[in-house]
Amino acid sequence: MEKDGWMVADEALSTLNLGDLGGGRTASLVPGIHMHIRGSITYPEGATVERDYPGKDSLEDKGVQVFELAQSQVGQRWRAAKGGALCIGESRLETKGEMTREIVELETHAVAQDPSAMAETLRDARTLPVLVSGRTRFRMPTSTG
Repeated sequence: MEKDGWMVADEALSTLNLGDLGGGRTASLVPGIHMHIRGSITYPEGATVERDYPGKDSLEDKGVQVFELAQSQVGQRWRAAKGGALCIGESRLETKGEMTREIVELETHAVAQDPSAMAETLRDARTLPVLVSGRTRFRMPTSTG
């Protein structure tokens, strides 16, 4: 377990000391939904691509706990939670010649300690990656003929 209370991902996926979360049981399988998603978007040749990343303050205003948020001109990395959902991921832009590709890789974990809260936890698991990843805009060059 890391100092901030998060477990290393490969340990947390199979077992979790639920006593650390107030559950009272130890080394139990974690009920919930655990997803690993990797995808890419290739933009049209010659397109200008811009990334708009959310700021930590704007995420916290939406109820997101931000544990890590590192941003650069070509990418972003995050660890954030909302309710019973945790999202760990990164997105980056790669340009080869005139072609730009955006690559997104993330893990989302939805674990509700109380089964009656699972619907809200699943809603948080769906919206959290959208909140933290920001948005991408692209524009095609215009012909001046």
